[in-house]
Amino acid sequence: MTFLDYEFTRPDGGNKSQGWALLSVCWALVTAASVTTVLRVFVRTQLTHNMGADDWVMVLCLFTTWLGAGMITTEIIQGGLGRHGYYLQPDQKRHFLAVGWGDWIQTFVTLALMKIAICLFLLRIVDARKIRLVLWGFIGFIVLFTLTFIALFLAICRPIRAYWTVMPEAHCLTDLQIQYITLAQGVLSAITDLILSAFPYFFLRNLHVSRRTKVALVVLMGLGAMYAHVFLH
Repeated sequence: MTFLDYEFTRPDGGNKSQGWALLSVCWALVTAASVTTVLRVFVRTQLTHNMGADDWVMVLCLFTTWLGAGMITTEIIQGGLGRHGYYLQPDQKRHFLAVGWGDWIQTFVTLALMKIAICLFLLRIVDARKIRLVLWGFIGFIVLFTLTFIALFLAICRPIRAYWTVMPEAHCLTDLQIQYITLAQGVLSAITDLILSAFPYFFLRNLHVSRRTKVALVVLMGLGAMYAHVFLH
């Protein structure tokens, strides 16, 4: 049974929507991300004159973030995101599934770009050959597992429109299989976040500063990597 033909029970509290609350939080974060990215580009281009690959990847990441925010907006306005499924019309369900499918792929791409941008930034400040090889290998791993999950979502149904349209002759993954895919992506994404957060330790451990300063820098850089993941998504 899919979302299109699932029979929801009438919820307590009536036909209420949390969509506008979701929309407010979404665009508040996107606005903040836009401001910080613009400031970053301004500093790199006008003050330090050292715009690098990491900056360009982060700009691209911001564009995909805008795309995702636009998808969430249309899911709320036209697809009923934030409202109980009992009150959604068939057209709203189809719209929600179609746009949501694209939003998942956008999410995979945006997260990958964010992590790659962080790795490219670290490559700018690290000279040790072994660490640079690890970082390039890490970028390769991110690209590989992102392409794998995109391919899985592209193959979610044959034909693909059967994911949001009832087509009895179509062949689709089960809801449980889709949940496993998204769960696996979430687990791998969390693991890569933790690894990125740990990288600063290896860069700063030989820095000639007090232990307190060294610990503070490691914590701040590690939190920055984790924060970027939440902030840009």
